[in-house]
Amino acid sequence: LCVTGLSSIDASLMGTASLIVMWFCMVLGGSVLTSLVPVAIRWHYFRRSVANHQKQSKIKFPIARALVGNTRQEYRALSKLMLLIPTYVFFFSLLGGLVLFAYAWGEPYTAALLKSRAINPWWFASFHSIAAFNNAGFTLLSDNLTPFLKSPGLLLIFAVLIVAGNVGFPILLRLFIVLFHKVASEKHKKVFRFLLDHPRLCFVYLFP
Repeated sequence: LCVTGLSSIDASLMGTASLIVMWFCMVLGGSVLTSLVPVAIRWHYFRRSVANHQKQSKIKFPIARALVGNTRQEYRALSKLMLLIPTYVFFFSLLGGLVLFAYAWGEPYTAALLKSRAINPWWFASFHSIAAFNNAGFTLLSDNLTPFLKSPGLLLIFAVLIVAGNVGFPILLRLFIVLFHKVASEKHKKVFRFLLDHPRLCFVYLFP
């Protein structure tokens, strides 16, 4: 879904509606968000197993209570990942967009360049934040990012987003979990501890 890195499409010639569709495709097709699919399948498996047991026994009880030992903790850990991963995507996409807008609006060379190309700074920041984070390789300029060779700060922001949405994802996700483990209540701390102690049991990209 619009995640390539080898783009032969000149996005500057596309209409606004097409670019908006492309924006949504980049969000939904990013490697970080799609990595949630196995987690969701496993989470659904736990819920269906308990639902079938409830149907047979005709007794209603919370799903987490129906599971025991590590199985219960694994279910709770998967539930946490169902929230953590979308939060991770939202955090970096939003932060990257805000920083890109601040730079594009406040740095004279970049602001003048975008004005000369009739590109709205908000749209530039939003589109390129998503494109960089999801390693899509798309840009609103016909000559790619070549005009920004004189804007090293902008290229550095792109580099951080590219790393966060690709090779840096497992490391940064673990860092997120460590931080949440430190500030969470005792009840939730056990779940984050389980994620840190049994990373590959819960998520393929969560390393020890």
